[in-house]
Amino acid sequence: MVIRFTSTLTDEDEARIATALLKAIGNLLALFPISYSIRIETTAGSIVEDRRAAAHENPCLAPASPARREPNDRQFIQPATMNPHRKTW
Repeated sequence: MVIRFTSTLTDEDEARIATALLKAIGNLLALFPISYSIRIETTAGSIVEDRRAAAHENPCLAPASPARREPNDRQFIQPATMNPHRKTW
């Protein structure tokens, strides 16, 4: 992925924003188990960059396992179409 950003910022503002943008993007990408390299070149020629090797799978992003209930559990809800003769409580 290549992203190009053009603005009317001054060189000083561009340098400040480049650092903040690098940090924000790094924080966002840190949520994913991916490798990445970010390089920002300002109009004045300053370069800020960051990179990270792929991390192990983030358990926070793993899909949750579906809840399982047994049919004899009182909290088990069976759709009426599957058992039309079931009495309601």
